[in-house]
Amino acid sequence: MAQVVRPGRKFWTDGWDGYPAARKRLLEAAIQRDGANPLVVGGDIHAYAVADLKLDFDDSQAPVIATEICGTSISSQGPDLKATDEWMKANPHIKFFNGTSRGYVTVTLNKEEAKIALRAIETEKRPDAGISTIASFVVERGKPGARRIASL
Repeated sequence: MAQVVRPGRKFWTDGWDGYPAARKRLLEAAIQRDGANPLVVGGDIHAYAVADLKLDFDDSQAPVIATEICGTSISSQGPDLKATDEWMKANPHIKFFNGTSRGYVTVTLNKEEAKIALRAIETEKRPDAGISTIASFVVERGKPGARRIASL
């Protein structure tokens, strides 16, 4: 759901960036409930991503209203996307991006927080491959936005 500025590329309609009005309506509806702290979980991009969501991504002062977590594929190779310094600088709301690892995401929920672990396998080519946590985040109740923490 997070807007993604792609330096050198003007249009991208294979995702929410092609539908900004619909994204805004959905996010507005999601935050209507008192105390809402939405967590959006996706995974159709074959990459890990953790992002803060805003109603207006073009306004650097716009408040964070939700958090997005994207998991990668576990068995299929994805595009060899690398988050360059330029790309991440153009997208300050994206807290983490990894397009080269395969794996899955765990989300542990309780009344106070959501703990997120991005788990990566050594290789998708062997069924006995090892696995490790490459990043962990927490989203606290009443505080939209992901905060990176030490591994879970």
